[in-house]
Amino acid sequence: MASNHADAPHLSAVGALVDPAGRAEQKNPPILEGQNIGVSFKGIRALNKVDIRINAREVFGLLGPNGAGKSTLLGVLSGLLPPSNGEVYIEGANVSHESPHKRAIRGLARTFQHPQLFADLTVREHLRLAYRLHHERDRLWRDLFDGAGLRAPSEEESRVVSDIIDVLDLAHLADRQVVGLPLGTSRLVEVGQALATRPKVILLDEPSSGLDPHETRRLVSALTDVVAAQGVSLLLVEHDVQMVMDISDVIQVLEFGQTIAVGRPSEVREDAAVQSAYLGDQMEVTVGAAQERSTAGSAKSGRVSGVSTAGPRDAYDGEPILKVEELSATYGDALALDKVSLTVLPGSVLALLGANGAGKSTLGRVLAGLIPPASGRIQFDEVDVTGLPAHEIRRLGLAYLPEGRGVFPSLSVADNLKLAVRTLPKDVRSAAIDRALDMFPIFSQRRRQLAGQLSGGEQQMLSLARALAVAPRLVVADEMSLGLAPKIVDQVYDALRVGLQGGITLIIIEQLVHRALGMADNCCILRRGQVVWSGSSVAAVDSVLDHYLGSVPEQEEALG
Repeated sequence: MASNHADAPHLSAVGALVDPAGRAEQKNPPILEGQNIGVSFKGIRALNKVDIRINAREVFGLLGPNGAGKSTLLGVLSGLLPPSNGEVYIEGANVSHESPHKRAIRGLARTFQHPQLFADLTVREHLRLAYRLHHERDRLWRDLFDGAGLRAPSEEESRVVSDIIDVLDLAHLADRQVVGLPLGTSRLVEVGQALATRPKVILLDEPSSGLDPHETRRLVSALTDVVAAQGVSLLLVEHDVQMVMDISDVIQVLEFGQTIAVGRPSEVREDAAVQSAYLGDQMEVTVGAAQERSTAGSAKSGRVSGVSTAGPRDAYDGEPILKVEELSATYGDALALDKVSLTVLPGSVLALLGANGAGKSTLGRVLAGLIPPASGRIQFDEVDVTGLPAHEIRRLGLAYLPEGRGVFPSLSVADNLKLAVRTLPKDVRSAAIDRALDMFPIFSQRRRQLAGQLSGGEQQMLSLARALAVAPRLVVADEMSLGLAPKIVDQVYDALRVGLQGGITLIIIEQLVHRALGMADNCCILRRGQVVWSGSSVAAVDSVLDHYLGSVPEQEEALG
């Protein structure tokens, strides 16, 4: 796998197969290939002229920011989603118009983000069922209709199932019902089901989602053994970029439905277009601005301060406005936050960063009382708010601006603001609305305009105006730039600066890393629900690349 990078051919950014010396290569047909794949949803181009090629015994990683088109491409390759144009081939045979079942017979298997298992069946029975669905369908239907259950397996079936159990290290659980199994083990069972169909290639959709580090290591080990022992190729879509970097032979990166890079892990990691897709295209500007603020802040107060290029603010005084201690949260069996601890000082800006699926939005929702914590403690403004309902936390002064636009589109601007201040005493509501309109003069002349008729950026600013109207102590802004044009993002961040000038404390959850670091005093990076780095925004610039795009795999680095 990854150790073969020095000799393995790799793909150029335009998708042509070349060897390391750059010569065109003619080999056996790839196991799985997509040519000129395009998909449109109601006029929106989800995939545009995408080529992909997976060879035998190859681990192929598919990366890209949220919304890049990765799951859409898996849907096309597996036959679950018809493309607008393009063709799909399995071992050179055109399967573009074949059903998922027929593609499975040809050797394509797929897992999904959420394991779909039968609670009453054992691990071994799941594998036997998958084997018979693919190899002995007639016999399986007879078993089901005569009510006797699965009949005794053939020698071949027993051998295949036993081999899979050994490869996945499931022997100690083979005859146990899957109900109650850890999520990581359930994912291994799903991989085992795919292997039982004797595939040539498996499409893995976010296989490590919700797993803890131990479960992830076990999954990686199992996938490595699968390729070595079974000779199966893997197409891996995964939010854990480091995992993809560690085990992939070739990586392809999508952005806005188009291929922006294909190559070995180290080549992809250093690709300027890939770095821009994940981190933004202004990191050098961010570095300079952050260092300038650091120098000015240190000269004035001996600590990093400041919000924007307008200059540093005074040093932050007093006790932390927010203290989070050993905070954990789950979605069903999936661990979303794992003992997160952090502090935020009054008047400061914290950038909460991390790759897609790291737990950033989950942390924001737990802080706001929208998701109950599994364990840990949250102290806001010296009050223990752990487990309090959202409306009580909001009244204490912690405002959460959700991903998307938190406005009522069918109500006017004025009515949106009136609803926001209803928690205040009647005698101060008008003044609160006037204060919001003073901070955002654009709305003074649009009081009667429906919020749904505002531009995306204006809706984000109205969402912020609604939050600031009640004078919160702390604002958690979740992906305020999502889906907005660069000029509109400028307006939204200018609006955030207005709030900062009014004395709020700010936590920014942001996909545009350069934007967040350009405004923040401090930074906290999450990975798999854990804090993996924290410090000043200046120091974060040197570390963020590794945490977003992974480090170079040791095997490849050793090969030079």
